[in-house]
Amino acid sequence: MKPIEVFVRVTPHDGGRDNNKNRPTWFSKESCFKNLLKTANKDLANITYYFDGNINEHQNHFLFNNNSVKVINCLQGRSDAATFYGLMNYIDSLSLSNNTAVYMVEDDYIHRPNWSEILLDGFVQNPNGYISLYDHPDKYWKFVYPDLAAKINCGRFCYWRTIPSTTSTYATLYKTFKEDLKESLSFCDIPNKSNWDHKRFVYLTTQKNRTIMSCMPGWSTHCMAEYLAPLTSWQKYA
Repeated sequence: MKPIEVFVRVTPHDGGRDNNKNRPTWFSKESCFKNLLKTANKDLANITYYFDGNINEHQNHFLFNNNSVKVINCLQGRSDAATFYGLMNYIDSLSLSNNTAVYMVEDDYIHRPNWSEILLDGFVQNPNGYISLYDHPDKYWKFVYPDLAAKINCGRFCYWRTIPSTTSTYATLYKTFKEDLKESLSFCDIPNKSNWDHKRFVYLTTQKNRTIMSCMPGWSTHCMAEYLAPLTSWQKYA
């Protein structure tokens, strides 16, 4: 059993400007797929893809052109909330070690090399909480967090800071995943197709005393032009 189990939620849509997301010119979901495979340490991490769509209707999707990847099919998703809900229940059904790092990834993230080692270092700093490799730029925007304070640790490879919330791309140990599953699922608003990631983490930090930490600089980024993690030329990894 490897120390990291990665679960990537994949939708068949290209995620471009047709759904009102301002993407960098170099972005594609296929490049994110190739980047994750290239940058993962295969000795440390297994990767499973959770495909939200009818495989028979998307046989030409890039995910099915690589026989080496493991794909789980989700037919009842069709929204961020429903697919996240399905993936959480799938992970819950597995028999993983309590100390296995469960890393849930959306399909529009780019990673830097050695992110597997960085992720494990995060749990040295924060073993009972949540880890993000994404240094979200809003933590530096005064109009969003005018009085934000953080605890900063010096890890083995980078600095780690506490943050109030993160996106739906994050990691936690399987023990914590199981302990917080009920609360995490309660924020999946399937009727309104909303995942409420910010509200989920505010609840977990304030009501369950969990800590969220992200690395500085970021070892991954959400691929939206205005939300790229700072201080890294992400295009060279795409």
